[in-house]
Amino acid sequence: TRWHRTAIYRRRLPADAPPPSNVSLPIFRPPSARKRDEFRRGLWAFPGGRISIEGSPFGVTPPNACWAESLHSLDWLTHFARTDEPDAESDARSLVEQWLDLVDFETPHAFAPHVLGRRLMVLFAMRDELISRHRDEFAQRLLASMAMQTKVLRDTIGYATTGESQITATLGLTMGELWLG
Repeated sequence: TRWHRTAIYRRRLPADAPPPSNVSLPIFRPPSARKRDEFRRGLWAFPGGRISIEGSPFGVTPPNACWAESLHSLDWLTHFARTDEPDAESDARSLVEQWLDLVDFETPHAFAPHVLGRRLMVLFAMRDELISRHRDEFAQRLLASMAMQTKVLRDTIGYATTGESQITATLGLTMGELWLG
């Protein structure tokens, strides 16, 4: 086709370019110590409501769909990133581990294509902080979950609503496919 003859298509990456699995993505927003402290105290405020939780946020019934999507997207996890605070990394790992333990395909809103896309973008952006110093059972579970979520998104992306949701799902899938190689 004409596309295959263009200079853009024929351009090659330099030989020293890192493989896609080593590409590190920036965190999407600056972390907030105030939000991090609220989460630790059990105050979970997202679009759709603010609730106080004893224990895991993944074990409660969400007040509405918008709140549930915000929770399951994990994009709030970025408040535990890039900080000198010693407990932030272990808190982030603990919250992701709770998500892995308590959330399944039956959890409403957790596997909507745009929520999956947002979650995958966050997990890929934070994967170094979550697993770089740890090659343990958690790291293996997280990587296996990320691969499974990418495959689920590949199968369900056609159900994403046109517009921002579709773009979000596509970005998440693109990151997942690059990572899976």
